[in-house]
Amino acid sequence: MINFTDWLKKKSPPTSDWRTYPILLRWNESGRMTDALKVIEKKIDYLISQGSNSKIKEWLSGDLALTQITAERYVLDSLRYKNTSLVENLTGGGVDAYLIQGESKIGVEVTTVNQSIAEWIFNERILMFLDFNKYSATDGIKISYDLNKIKGLEYTLDLIEEIGSTIIQDNFGVVGNVNIEKIADSGSYINWNNESPDNNFFETVKSSLCRILTSKSEQLGKNQQNLLFIGVNQLPIGPINPSIFRDLTGNSNVHPEWVLELEKIVIELLPENVLGVCFFVYTLPSEDMMYPLHIFWRDSNQKVPIIL
Repeated sequence: MINFTDWLKKKSPPTSDWRTYPILLRWNESGRMTDALKVIEKKIDYLISQGSNSKIKEWLSGDLALTQITAERYVLDSLRYKNTSLVENLTGGGVDAYLIQGESKIGVEVTTVNQSIAEWIFNERILMFLDFNKYSATDGIKISYDLNKIKGLEYTLDLIEEIGSTIIQDNFGVVGNVNIEKIADSGSYINWNNESPDNNFFETVKSSLCRILTSKSEQLGKNQQNLLFIGVNQLPIGPINPSIFRDLTGNSNVHPEWVLELEKIVIELLPENVLGVCFFVYTLPSEDMMYPLHIFWRDSNQKVPIIL
């Protein structure tokens, strides 16, 4: 793509409102995330080549869509590259792709766990607000918050404006449920400090998987067999996450009991038309997944061939 900034502006015209200004445009204009944008650019090029402008429009429609469809594009592009039998469904109205196995089609549905998405929006939009107001930081600042108390998009954005205004005025203290603290007299950085109490990882995964299976039941119900890929970048960080996903490779299986517990949840919850679940973690600057992919099969006798 010759001029990524111009293309983005054409597809997602910027406004003067920091609340709706596209995050990708800010990254590009500020010189941040250059390597990540190169990868995203390739993925947008692919969608253009497939005539899927509606998918691009959806991708750039907002912060939530940006995180969800980015995860979708990363894993689907990886699977398609390795599996020539994978055919994407870019027209909507069903699962995201099909794995062709002889005369049958196995549905492939990609989704995400969004437990920490409010935190990501919180971080990115504070930086956006400060940029829009020409703030030039000269201090090191620590922003402490409880993730559970900043959930909810509108509330988060209102809170961001209060926090940003406080920082610009060189004030510190508590704003809403957030504490702003000066920690250095020099430098130009923000230390993000999530003070949420530890979540029960397995309960979070179980409840998230239940919600996903309920919300995706219509798409999955159109096929006799499906595979479910779940992006877990937005699971809260803790003693188990992200170590458990590294342990799935078997190369550094420090806690096999964690893996067994995750497998138990999958076997317990999956309906008959979902053969297995693959939890994946991606990083924006790389086209490869962070850890080798691993499928938890509902029934070990019903595995299907797929290259991960």
